Amino acid sequence: MRWIIWTLMVVLWIIPVERVQANEGFFDESQSWSGLANEVMKSIEEKNYLSAREKLAALSQQFSKSNWVDKQLTVPAIHMLSGVIMDVERNLNQIRPNHAKIHRSALRMQMAFDAVSHPHQPMWHQYYGEFKRDIGQIKNEIKAKNEKGYRQQIDQFYEHYQLIRPAVMISKSETTVQKLDSLMTWIRKTNDWAERERGIRQWERLLNPLFFGSEKDVLSMVSPWDEKEGLLKIGGWISGLIAGVLAYVSWRRYPRKQREMAE
Repeated sequence: MRWIIWTLMVVLWIIPVERVQANEGFFDESQSWSGLANEVMKSIEEKNYLSAREKLAALSQQFSKSNWVDKQLTVPAIHMLSGVIMDVERNLNQIRPNHAKIHRSALRMQMAFDAVSHPHQPMWHQYYGEFKRDIGQIKNEIKAKNEKGYRQQIDQFYEHYQLIRPAVMISKSETTVQKLDSLMTWIRKTNDWAERERGIRQWERLLNPLFFGSEKDVLSMVSPWDEKEGLLKIGGWISGLIAGVLAYVSWRRYPRKQREMAE
């Protein structure tokens, strides 16, 4: 009996040590990735594309050879990180490199890997001010019912969102990002001013939870909007069904009344 107790004590002692070692290993690895992403960005800013390719290749090799067991990353996050690396590589390998596109893709990559290495104070949080200004300008265009101005501001807002989206995928869940994507698509596609105003106010309420709150905080703000949309659709369907039934009953009763009057 005593040996069983000793065995359990040893196992319980080893497991936390292994977890700590795994966490420390992941921290060191994520710092290395982030450092290389920063170096790629620096080379691109200097327009030294050869150096940027070499450093990007080093990052790609390190990332692809990583052991994903016990890593603090979801499968969608891993796919996103792979995607931003390939995006920078594709832009760097163009016959006629477009510096603006290269810089933008490198910035997305830099913020994504920074979100891995600095989960509590990620770089993408710096865009809070940009988002707040975008939302304020969009509200002004909605108030003025300026279609051209609205489209321009929405496009700018969308560009800023796409810039931080890979990093948000690291910091938040795939479910949250999907809900944000849906809300963004909605305010870009709808032509109704009332719906536009409702959508941008939803974004305004989401801003603080998204940048400074927890996953639960964000979902608590998004879910009621989704549920309300669902209830409105269901309500509309039920109303349509009732109207159809009443119309059918009236149609069926009309000939009968006509026959009764004739008799």
